[in-house]
Amino acid sequence: MVDFSVAPLSLAKERLVAYDVTVPLGTANFVTIFRHPKNSNTRNIFLLPFQNVVWIALLVILVLASVALLVAFRVERRSDAICNCQFLLAILGFLCQQAYSGRTSAISSRITIKAVIVFSVIIYQFYSTFIIGYLLVLPPKSIRTTKQLLGSDLKYSIEDLTYNHDFFNRTKDATALELYSRKILPNNCSLSESFDEHQICELQEISLYPSRPLYVPVPKGSPLKEIFRVSLRRMLETSVAGYFKRIFFPSKPQCMKKDFAFVQVSFGDIASLYWLLAVGAIFGIAVLLVEVVEFRIRRYLEMRHFLRQYPVWLD
Repeated sequence: MVDFSVAPLSLAKERLVAYDVTVPLGTANFVTIFRHPKNSNTRNIFLLPFQNVVWIALLVILVLASVALLVAFRVERRSDAICNCQFLLAILGFLCQQAYSGRTSAISSRITIKAVIVFSVIIYQFYSTFIIGYLLVLPPKSIRTTKQLLGSDLKYSIEDLTYNHDFFNRTKDATALELYSRKILPNNCSLSESFDEHQICELQEISLYPSRPLYVPVPKGSPLKEIFRVSLRRMLETSVAGYFKRIFFPSKPQCMKKDFAFVQVSFGDIASLYWLLAVGAIFGIAVLLVEVVEFRIRRYLEMRHFLRQYPVWLD
């Protein structure tokens, strides 16, 4: 119906009987651009420094050291150390780099305390170094494939382009189909037209599907085929096509910062601490209410028992 098409088309089997191709003007690269999350892991930032086995080992050390101090305190003071829980508070204080204000004369207690202090200092150095490095240095971009993007908690949307619809209608890739059903269909996100410098440095690019060469099509048997083929080939050789490609096909914004650039700590990085503080406060208030009720009930029962034994006090 037309002599030629201005819009380049990609090759498809059902189109080959309708037109001839001339020269590939360029390659269509359909990519996903997103702001890479600082923590692409599902673990909490404060659990990242150590593996799970290390955390379990720390818990075992805490229990063993607490038991050792419990035995030493009972032998030294001959009192019920379980009630005041000094041994547990002391070990927790050492792991949190807090001093111990108590006194001990037993050599076994001193050896245990010194060993736990040295262990805590070394562990704390590894932990704090990782946290400081994580907060101050740009982390590597670990989401580099569609499968990794699917496993993240990022919301996802695509532009309403025919090529995108055509790909998801034709593809047999299980990862792409799952990405479409789980992230594209449920979301209707708006696209941002501009990014600040910090956001540009967080941008990551992933190929959505393989690149496609684009051709200027002409009808089957058209006498214009050779004219367009020679003219377009000449445009490619003289870099005229490359010039217009740089104009009409914008590239991803470039990050001007270095990998070791300073990054501000956001609220999301430490939000879990506020949740921990809130849970601790709620739990403490709940225990306080229970203790108040228990104290009043116990006091009432003691007074009632006292009055039964000494009824003369009623006068």
